[in-house]
Amino acid sequence: MTHEIAHTGDMSHGVGHNNQMVLVRQYLADTAMEDYFRDALLDLLTRHESTFTAMRTAYGRSTTKNTGKPFDEYKENSPAASA
Repeated sequence: MTHEIAHTGDMSHGVGHNNQMVLVRQYLADTAMEDYFRDALLDLLTRHESTFTAMRTAYGRSTTKNTGKPFDEYKENSPAASA
């Protein structure tokens, strides 16, 4: 979570981005929001696990070619669909 938020301050993956991640973590801790956002993210992933798994599977097969294939088609073939 902090990795992606840090990109609002530095789009690279260098030292500047690392510094931004530290600032984000400090801000979340100082404002007592770290637990809130972590719990909200975990709740979201738990409620939508099959969609997340389908998206992760699609991303793993991703190329730069746009296939225009809907996520529902990936979802049907994902390991979570059989669980």
